[in-house]
Amino acid sequence: LANSFWLGVFCLTVFGYNLIKNSPLWWKKPLWPLDRLKVMSLLALAVAVVLLFPTDPWQWMVLLSIALLSGFYTFPLRANHKNFRDRHGLKIYMVAAAWTLVSVFLPVVYSGDAFEYSLIYLLFSRLLFVLVATLPFELRDLHADAVHLATWPQKYGIKGTKIRGTIALMGFVGIE
Repeated sequence: LANSFWLGVFCLTVFGYNLIKNSPLWWKKPLWPLDRLKVMSLLALAVAVVLLFPTDPWQWMVLLSIALLSGFYTFPLRANHKNFRDRHGLKIYMVAAAWTLVSVFLPVVYSGDAFEYSLIYLLFSRLLFVLVATLPFELRDLHADAVHLATWPQKYGIKGTKIRGTIALMGFVGIE
């Protein structure tokens, strides 16, 4: 059962990544003739649905939260508006929140374990870890990202980002 859960999470991740990364192309190209990326993504989604089909309301709420977070990250709430990824300063926090929900909260809810206060520390430490882990990519993309994104390197500069990343990493180590 545990292996099927993690396979379902993997398949859901494959679908989400492909949808987010290729969202401009997703709707423009038809499914037929078969587009391998779309077919693989939809197959991954089907496997994830089968393996992760929620059996209680908490599981539904967590999966729906992750789906909404991922969806709003990619697609705008209303036409002619920005998605959350393109909103000022939200990108890194949306990624960290999604990773934290999938890697910490989802397994706890699916395992049926009782909520413990130590979970708050784990959630916060994972959030800090993901923030720090994404910083090299933020630094790499400094000149490619649109200015309105207000990424950490754009707001704080390279040195300021490294300082803040080091502080966040020390916070992560301290919690761990």
